[in-house]
Amino acid sequence: MQKVKDLDTLKKFSTLYKDYKILDFDNSNKNLEQFKKNFENNQKIILSSLMHLDKIINEFDETTPTTQVTFQVITENFVTKKRYVEVQLNLKRWQQIAKTTDASPRLQKMLMILTGFRDP
Repeated sequence: MQKVKDLDTLKKFSTLYKDYKILDFDNSNKNLEQFKKNFENNQKIILSSLMHLDKIINEFDETTPTTQVTFQVITENFVTKKRYVEVQLNLKRWQQIAKTTDASPRLQKMLMILTGFRDP
């Protein structure tokens, strides 16, 4: 498996997993204001992390799955495996909801890049 060479940028990308707030889509009405705040903050974090990922992804061939690259935040000890999986599963759930609610195409594309799933 090819490894990321630009570890500084990978570390910056890893802040996605550190700063991301898990969204409880099933109970979003419980604390709607907090959910909205986390939702908006997560969108900003995702956008920022994708800018870092874009720099890294150029090191790889276009057939390399993004998850092969993003998983390296674990192997480089920037994030725990548990946290990586927790965030990835929440992003996948968000991707499923985004598709069924006709969320913006931009958001859907960002989620697709991070989860590696073209059709949730």
